[in-house]
Amino acid sequence: MDEESQVLFKERIRRKLAGEQIDESIEYRVRRKDGKWIDTIVNVGAITFTDEKPSQVVVIGYDVPNVKE
Repeated sequence: MDEESQVLFKERIRRKLAGEQIDESIEYRVRRKDGKWIDTIVNVGAITFTDEKPSQVVVIGYDVPNVKE
């Protein structure tokens, strides 16, 4: 993820763990393995807790086609 997306992602996870309502999905900018930057939609789903600590989270990402290319 680019720096702005990293900050946004961490804040959303913090809020989700705190039990706050967050948008179901949000757009991030990420770098593919080949180095190309792409836009993705990421959904953060259910979080599983073990001994009152978060142990798993469901994160699903979707590529957003760029109409400029």
